Amino acid sequence: MSTDTIHKYFCLMPSESLMQAEWEKHGTCYWDSPEDYFEQINALYSNLQLPKNTEEILSNTTLTKAQRRSGIFNSFLDINPQLARDNMQVIMIHKGKDLKEVAICYDLNFNYTKCG
Repeated sequence: MSTDTIHKYFCLMPSESLMQAEWEKHGTCYWDSPEDYFEQINALYSNLQLPKNTEEILSNTTLTKAQRRSGIFNSFLDINPQLARDNMQVIMIHKGKDLKEVAICYDLNFNYTKCG
């Protein structure tokens, strides 16, 4: 993968190694180039609104792990009415204190689909 592609789409994923791994695992069998693959990811990402209260939810020490996770789910669903709860996975780490990732699941036609 070229450095130009990495630099252009670095805001979509937190590391170069993750970008490379995602391209190898998901991109190579459908897209002709990493650029095409990351352009599709960028288009899907731009259709989502990101909650502004994520840090507030995660830093609230009165909430349980389940409440933090549910708060993240609800924040996404509140501002993305096109999503259903089963279209998302919220993955927490460090005993539910930190958010590792929010996965949005799509079918092969890029429609939201049930995760799992």
